[in-house]
Amino acid sequence: MARLFYALSLPAKTRNAICAWRERLPLGNPRWSQGGNLHLTLSFLGEQAEEKLPQLLSCAAGLEARDFRLELKELHYWRHADVLVLSPRDTPEALTRLVEALQTNLAAAGIGHDRKSFRPHVTLARHCRLDEDLDLQALAPKRAFGFQAREFGLYESRDGRYTPLAQWRLST
Repeated sequence: MARLFYALSLPAKTRNAICAWRERLPLGNPRWSQGGNLHLTLSFLGEQAEEKLPQLLSCAAGLEARDFRLELKELHYWRHADVLVLSPRDTPEALTRLVEALQTNLAAAGIGHDRKSFRPHVTLARHCRLDEDLDLQALAPKRAFGFQAREFGLYESRDGRYTPLAQWRLST
């Protein structure tokens, strides 16, 4: 069994800029996500049997999806999950279509996945336990962390490390 997910990886320049900014946040001692692991999950698959890998590759390989610009600007604390996240103010239509196409293909293949409504975000930290009166908007980045999303991948999560198993280019 492998713990898998589809995601957009962030370019190294964007990951580095986010890490430099978040280190300056006055939040005490949260458990920061590893810089190399920063990503935007498209669909969480959970534990999947190894023999399902060909189907999972096939679900993504045939997608007709376009590249898009993503601007990460809003800082949120999700108390129910105890995570600090960075999200776009506006979700690009191409991102929504990509997620919907993946979910359609997964359902058609009979592959179980997280069916929660899609909320695009990058998890910055876990176990934050932030004060309710903390003004997160005052801490939000002054400028968006923007990048052109040109590919997505299937990743495995093991021992706190995310390893790409396959990557697919988005059309221009």
